Amino acid sequence: MKILIVAGDSPYPANHGGRVDIFERLKVISKTYGRENIDIIITGNELTTETNKELKKYCHGILVSPRNTGISATLSLTPFQGKSRASLKDLTPLRDQYDIMILEGDYVFPILDNPRINCKTPLLRSHNIESKYFYNLFKADTTWRKIFYLSESIKFYIQEKRETYKNIKKLYISKKENQIHGNKEYWLPTPVDVDGILERTTFPQGEDVLYIGSLFMPNNIFGLRWYLEKVHPTIESSLPNYRLHIAGNTRDHEITWLKNYKNIEIYPNASDEMLESLYNKCSLFVSPIFHGAGVKIKNINALASGIPVITTTVGNEGTGLSPKHHIFISDTPENFINTTIRLLTQKQEAYQHLQAAQNFIKEHYAAQRISHYIEQTTSSKA
Repeated sequence: MKILIVAGDSPYPANHGGRVDIFERLKVISKTYGRENIDIIITGNELTTETNKELKKYCHGILVSPRNTGISATLSLTPFQGKSRASLKDLTPLRDQYDIMILEGDYVFPILDNPRINCKTPLLRSHNIESKYFYNLFKADTTWRKIFYLSESIKFYIQEKRETYKNIKKLYISKKENQIHGNKEYWLPTPVDVDGILERTTFPQGEDVLYIGSLFMPNNIFGLRWYLEKVHPTIESSLPNYRLHIAGNTRDHEITWLKNYKNIEIYPNASDEMLESLYNKCSLFVSPIFHGAGVKIKNINALASGIPVITTTVGNEGTGLSPKHHIFISDTPENFINTTIRLLTQKQEAYQHLQAAQNFIKEHYAAQRISHYIEQTTSSKA
């Protein structure tokens, strides 16, 4: 089986949720169908030597399609994310025919207009309902970018109504978004290496709490500010050994505002080794999210890394995890404060939920299930 993967960004380094999802799936598909049968098209800048070397472990051919991020792409009636990747329409593929082409998100939709691509079954990996995602960014942002986010939301909403979009088979990362569409498509959770799940036999003794998120995204900044202003001070005064650890990719954005808060440690652009150390050190993972779409992969990663999670209703959307058995949900400052203090002082409850959550992840998120979903999708009728 010959498979073409089309990604809007390089999946490596896998330093945020979307890249993690793509890269982990690439590795599993390569192992299942053979590296020699996998090609990938990436939009963006030329790849670094390190990135090219890493991707070559899992795919045979790599093509880079340049992006046009100029003003003309912004002014188009097509979403900027798609218009800036319009060069996909003219790319010459590495093979005459593919059995499957996986579009990694709506951003790479222009590839469907490429007459040179001969593919039996195109599949859309739906990372988000993009119109909803950009509308939530519009609500969360407080800068001039609000106008851009609202514009993209409207443009994606129009695109989602077109027949081409409606007719392509979809693999939803979010169980909720699949249910919104009447379960007519397929729920394909982000792949997790179940053999690598950390099953704790002892609990960290301290009162350290971990937050991980891209520190340049307005929805993450909104949630983190909410926590620091409405939750953090009360926990500080209640638990003398409490400490909040904040890690995330900054993309060179300014984060000096975080220095206004006490009892925090900041790890910008933390390495995998540093993140592993933080997972082992901290007793609880906090994920205050109020605007978003798709699935918050960082919550799944935290659970798989052996740390209980407290999040919001929005933060848990689409995961399939039960608030009563797997994960803790708090939508108000008072509830978030009380739950955090309780879990830091009564860790047995937290880790009972963690064990149940890890069992759920093993059943539903196992990386090996990807080939089953692909074959089920390609063998069924549209």
